[in-house]
Amino acid sequence: MIFDIFNDVKELNLKAINKCYSIRFVHAVLPFDKITITVNQTKSEMVIYINTPERLKTSEQAQTILANSLIQWLDKIARNTYPTIIKNFAQKHQLTNPPHFRTTIATTKWGSYKSDGTISISLWLLFYSREALNHVIVHELCHTRCMDHGTGFKALLNQMCPETPFIKKELNTPLSENLVKLFQINKGR
Repeated sequence: MIFDIFNDVKELNLKAINKCYSIRFVHAVLPFDKITITVNQTKSEMVIYINTPERLKTSEQAQTILANSLIQWLDKIARNTYPTIIKNFAQKHQLTNPPHFRTTIATTKWGSYKSDGTISISLWLLFYSREALNHVIVHELCHTRCMDHGTGFKALLNQMCPETPFIKKELNTPLSENLVKLFQINKGR
């Protein structure tokens, strides 16, 4: 249950953007199934307002609402952060800045690029290093020149990201078990 996880997880460390948020529950007068998350950037604190925190112990629906609220919050962070990084790397490496961007909740396929110019990046990369996020972005930007993973693509990627083997090792490391439980991440999702 998520509530039990919060006894262990008191903060979220978003390594890719070098932010660590402490987590605090506050009892609030809200509609029964409403959960609100606010973030105080000054204090680097995430406050979760919930009508009855005790409901998290017994209500699977409340746990799901909380997990979805947290995912929406992470999605907002990713949507506010990733496009600037994408644009900067496109300019730095003289690659095409894709006209369309979206986030995903994929836990193994970190990014994708479609021929229509859509770049997709997993919001879970927020929990990996900045170098891992940068690598995935550069990988997808390389697809603006080479759509496949052939020798031309590999040469281009290795030229721009010589640390690829070390980054791949990090990206093959699963998210912490507590995070997986906290967000109810399912591999098939």
